[in-house]
Amino acid sequence: MAEGNPNSKTRQHILDVAKILLSETNKDALSVAVLCERAHIAPSTFYYYFTSFADCLAEADRQRYEDLVGAFEERIAAIERALDRGDPQLFYATVREQMTAAWSAGRADARYSLIRTFINIFDNKSQAARFRSQLDAQFDRWLAAAELAHRRGWTVDGATGEMVVLMFWAASVGQFILPVATRRTMAPTAVATFFMEILTGAVGPESSGEPESEPEVQRATPSAVATARAGEES
Repeated sequence: MAEGNPNSKTRQHILDVAKILLSETNKDALSVAVLCERAHIAPSTFYYYFTSFADCLAEADRQRYEDLVGAFEERIAAIERALDRGDPQLFYATVREQMTAAWSAGRADARYSLIRTFINIFDNKSQAARFRSQLDAQFDRWLAAAELAHRRGWTVDGATGEMVVLMFWAASVGQFILPVATRRTMAPTAVATFFMEILTGAVGPESSGEPESEPEVQRATPSAVATARAGEES
């Protein structure tokens, strides 16, 4: 078992170098020797901080994912604030920004592919469990926000929370495996506009209509969504 401090600067330096190497080549072409040479450390130093090379690469991949989507955490928080304030225009603007950013990330060089990052992470069981927990929490927040916006009439009738989240994430991630993503130029802003038109219909940013009034502003939480569903089914 590795004995090194998990929060040490040396350990993070090794991970930073691993992230660079993963962005430059396939992980199958990497080895402890290659990593140590690039990081200017001895193999003994590597094994002081990591139990195995696979664990190191899996953690580096998880950090690469967090680097790519770190800004998305700020945007879901902004969407939740818009819901708290009952501000549909802020909600639309923030969702559009999120969609543009997600599609922009997907247009990056193939070496930064989220699909490849996911595969590398889920190859390692210890990192996969932690990463899956992070994804579950993120999707719960997105789903709760989409459900609350739908109940307020801010999205078209067919745009349920599940439909919105699945459609958006499937499209943004799916571009990695579609040939058109490499042969054609699809501006992220144009893609965002298309999704907003589907999402809002006649209730979009250009509309002068006001959302349905509510006695109080609810926070978009999974428990709030579950409560609302129970009420609708009763």
